[in-house]
Amino acid sequence: RRDAVGTHGWPACVYLHGNASCRTEATLVASEVLQRGAALFAFDFAGCGLSDGDYITLGHFEKDDVEAAVTWLRTVAGAGAVALWGRSMGATSALLHAARDGSLAGLICDSPFSSVEAVSLEVVSEGPGGMARWLAKLALAAVAHSVHKRTGFDLYKCRPVDAAKACTVPLLIATATADTVVRPHHSEAIYAAYAGVSKELVKFGGSHSSARPTSFLRAASAFLADVLDLPPSAAIDAAPRSERGRLLPLLEALEPPAPQADGASPFASPFASPFASPTFASPFASAPPTSSAPPLSASPPPSEAAVARAGRWARDEAGDTLPRFGNKAAAPRRAPVTPTSGRRAAPMTPTSTPGPATPASAASAALPEALENLFDSIDA
Repeated sequence: RRDAVGTHGWPACVYLHGNASCRTEATLVASEVLQRGAALFAFDFAGCGLSDGDYITLGHFEKDDVEAAVTWLRTVAGAGAVALWGRSMGATSALLHAARDGSLAGLICDSPFSSVEAVSLEVVSEGPGGMARWLAKLALAAVAHSVHKRTGFDLYKCRPVDAAKACTVPLLIATATADTVVRPHHSEAIYAAYAGVSKELVKFGGSHSSARPTSFLRAASAFLADVLDLPPSAAIDAAPRSERGRLLPLLEALEPPAPQADGASPFASPFASPFASPTFASPFASAPPTSSAPPLSASPPPSEAAVARAGRWARDEAGDTLPRFGNKAAAPRRAPVTPTSGRRAAPMTPTSTPGPATPASAASAALPEALENLFDSIDA
């Protein structure tokens, strides 16, 4: 959309994927964003997809990845108004970053959790085969101690509901009524605590990972058009649609799926589909430009502080400076952490080398499979 570049830059939406996913999750909303005339930017959080890293923190450090992406869009790529669209962990990361960046145009938060502690205890004590809540708290404390020792991340302090009290940008928050992973009351609590005046809570049928209904996608698209100030003339008529006029997910438009025996689409869930795999070669992967258009911007790269938080920067084949997020293994005992030896240089100074994954205590050894699956990406 080079033709849309003006004195204030071009409008962009940054999509933030959920846990156990990657940037190709953005293909589920790409048609809705692009047909409005906005640019869509998607990346892999550290520890996900093609990005370097050994662990994720469910939003605590991911918010720094968001900051680095927004900084790059504004200072290098020439973007103007920037909105965030996140799902699950991505929605949490959006809220945590918005609490310190009031210049964002708006937030779309799909199924964020109010706190890591609350969602963890619910999964363990209220899910299938759940344990007693007091035992779940003991087990969580053991896991939290191990996580903090290895990563410097205190999961008890990851509380998006508190960050919402400092957020003032327009918000569209959504939740699925049958979500048993991040239950609807999490979105309701964040909505109630949100400091901004312009906010809306949307509920729809489905589960945490189910396909989002067309009604929600249209509402989100209209929200983006409003906060990014996109006139009807900016709309793209070539957006892929079905025979009935429904906007199609990008990959479904590029490669129509084979008919399913039960009539279900393989694109129903970003976590069950083949393009959600971290090893999938995304069509959005960096590649040399095919046109002879000049570079978007000759602006200098972001500050050294932003670079340090993001990990390191790389250059694509076209020569443009692109953010590369990383969280290499922790440095040796008492060794200083650098942008290439630790996940974050500023907030972390690991003092021990991670060893083989072992139960933190007898309590954590007794954890049900649900809690182990929830924390394996953090505590591995």
